[in-house]
Amino acid sequence: MFFFPLILIQEILINEVMANPKGKTGGGAPEDRNEFVEIYNNTSDTFNLLSWRISDFDARDTIIPWRDSLILIKYPTLKINTTLLPPKTYALILDLEYTQTGNGEYVMPYRFPEGLIVLTVGNTTIGDGLEMNDSLILYSPDSSIVSTFSFPRATKDGFSIERVKPEAPDSTENWVECLDTAGSTPGFVNSTLTYCDPKIHSLSVTKQEKIEIGVKLENPSYTDCGRWRLVFKIDGKEIKRIEGEGLRPKSETTFAFTWESLAFGRREITARLFAERDCDTTNNLLITYFINLLPDAILLTPEVFSPDGDGRDDYLEIALSLEEGSDLAIDIFDLKGKKVKTIHKGKYEKGKRLLWSGEDDNGQRLSRGIYIVAVEYKKGRERKLVKRSCLLAGKRR
Repeated sequence: MFFFPLILIQEILINEVMANPKGKTGGGAPEDRNEFVEIYNNTSDTFNLLSWRISDFDARDTIIPWRDSLILIKYPTLKINTTLLPPKTYALILDLEYTQTGNGEYVMPYRFPEGLIVLTVGNTTIGDGLEMNDSLILYSPDSSIVSTFSFPRATKDGFSIERVKPEAPDSTENWVECLDTAGSTPGFVNSTLTYCDPKIHSLSVTKQEKIEIGVKLENPSYTDCGRWRLVFKIDGKEIKRIEGEGLRPKSETTFAFTWESLAFGRREITARLFAERDCDTTNNLLITYFINLLPDAILLTPEVFSPDGDGRDDYLEIALSLEEGSDLAIDIFDLKGKKVKTIHKGKYEKGKRLLWSGEDDNGQRLSRGIYIVAVEYKKGRERKLVKRSCLLAGKRR
């Protein structure tokens, strides 16, 4: 039975746990060889971890020095044959079988920093073999220093659980799956303190008397992103920059500005984020399209569309600028004059999108070719008929 003080001083910490190594499980498999527990000395003193204990509450192990020099072939700068842990440094408790080939899959897969202290336990498993639902406890021989990992969780294959902040207590909010694409950071500063991924959450364009462009930035990371800038473009031409420093962790920020000049037609509006500490730039660009119409204008966009399901130009949009409640009929004809599709018949509703996906009234995909869009509407007592052509294209190659 374990007896420990109620107040756990954050001194020698369980800082990262790899309970789900990448690869298969079973004897000799990667999950049997590549488990680890990272320890961090969060003090200004050197500690000797010899004879400290670590337990997964199923089995209890004694920490001993790593003595297998085979590990130095791949990692020649590692510190072995010692259990001394200097202040503000890391040590790694490795499975004793880490250097073995086993089934040949993921042999010694991790990257370690120079000078990392490597420890192990006196048998071939940490506890009775780490599972993703295992809690852990680390304690000194006299139980005066205790660290716990009380909130395990399932992770992706090959991903560890990291402590968010060394000074914070063992709580569910202070443990997250490793954010680094490598899956773990053994011996390195945790990804929660280094990984930053600000992104553009949304981009909106509205028109009142002027064009209003708004953007929401999100920083879901645990650290700020340093200096950043937003670049806005219309049809590829830069129109505005917004710059700043330090988006707060776990926060959202909204920016908006007006733009008076927007030419008639379908305009492409982009917002791109640049941040000096950004680790993933794939979510830094948003593109939207805004159709700017003159009164009584009719615009087909795009004039060439291909509804092949790839998300690009899958629909023809019939954009109108009419008085609310005007009588409106929109029909599609082939070049022989045969009506193939009714898009709308009734009152015009401002803001309602009028789309054609290239199908006839029976839901059948029409053959590629040129089609005529006939728009009939009533302005005052005058009834008008406007015809526009469009090209229904085939599937892209």
